[in-house]
Amino acid sequence: MVSAAPPGRPPATRGRLILGLTFVGVVIGTALLGPYLTSVDPSAQNLLMSLAGPSLTHPLGTDPLGRDMLARLLHGAPRSLGIAVLCVGLAASVGIGLGIVAA
Repeated sequence: MVSAAPPGRPPATRGRLILGLTFVGVVIGTALLGPYLTSVDPSAQNLLMSLAGPSLTHPLGTDPLGRDMLARLLHGAPRSLGIAVLCVGLAASVGIGLGIVAA
């Protein structure tokens, strides 16, 4: 009898699938809603708070110019996600095109 899964590799479970989809959903949701989740201006500088560690006002701390890292992360996520989707789409279209030509 032949096994469907290669030896030494456990089959994927439903729990892992749900966990992975939940993680991807949280990342996409945060990227889409991120700019609306914070009221802090990501480009506002405060040199007195330069390189401050995590606190209640700055959960991820600040950069060398005193800008809030969480605000910068949340405001930059949609652009990063858009670039990733564009790259995947471009790679898929080139791959599909080459596959059609090769067939």
